[in-house]
Amino acid sequence: MHHRVNGLPSLRQAQDKLKLRMTVPISIDNTHINLLKINKMKRNVENKIQIPKNAIHEGINSGIAKDFNAEKHLQILKVRMKSNH
Repeated sequence: MHHRVNGLPSLRQAQDKLKLRMTVPISIDNTHINLLKINKMKRNVENKIQIPKNAIHEGINSGIAKDFNAEKHLQILKVRMKSNH
């Protein structure tokens, strides 16, 4: 038999109530799940935009190359592309 003391449930009743809470599955409605998915997609899109922006700014801030031959560099890149295929 469970007895209340000063209007409080007995230890056994409190333990039973806690067990019940622990066994009840947590449900998240579809709206909440959809919002989580949308936020994740938004972060992915923002990252896809921010990464190239950072690379462009890094390139701009790196300064101007001296004695750079664009034609020669292009030929080197073409040779590398052919050798990778």
